[in-house]
Amino acid sequence: MSKKDKKRPKGSLSKVKLAILVGIIVIAFASIAFFLLLQLTSTETAIENDEGQKDEKVVALERASKAAEEGDTTEVKKQYRTLIDAESDIERKTVMMIDWSGVLYAAGYHQEAIAVAKEAESLNEDRFLVADWLSRVYEYEKKYDQSVKYYLLAGELADSPMNNLGFDKAHYDAEAARVKALDK
Repeated sequence: MSKKDKKRPKGSLSKVKLAILVGIIVIAFASIAFFLLLQLTSTETAIENDEGQKDEKVVALERASKAAEEGDTTEVKKQYRTLIDAESDIERKTVMMIDWSGVLYAAGYHQEAIAVAKEAESLNEDRFLVADWLSRVYEYEKKYDQSVKYYLLAGELADSPMNNLGFDKAHYDAEAARVKALDK
């Protein structure tokens, strides 16, 4: 037999290449799935301590949420104060205070919500998030002059690293003009 006769048919070589390609794709997908599962597992366990108990911050947020649903603002305040007092990062404190203010506002405690936001404003030199929040709160309260003031301030601070909303100065200026027109 000559070498030509021993040659594989053309189709069988293509099938081998196809099988190898499919194998590589399956391995790639399995690897991606494994790493995603690993990341998900590590995220879930991050809220638990070494003894398998939930982190104190997670527990406090759950308690605050439950208390807000039940209308217990005293417990909401207690839980948020615990979280805020334990936090050393001023930006996280600010975010937590705005969150607390939002919980109070949603529960109908508007003046308390404004007071908490004002307290957050005094904590952090970067007042962008507070200005953004108070601009909307004052608009809902129909205190348009205050709303305009905070929309303009948010616009001035739109370059803040805390601006994860993506709005620019032009957006806040337009909002201020819109609200100013409501005041007539």
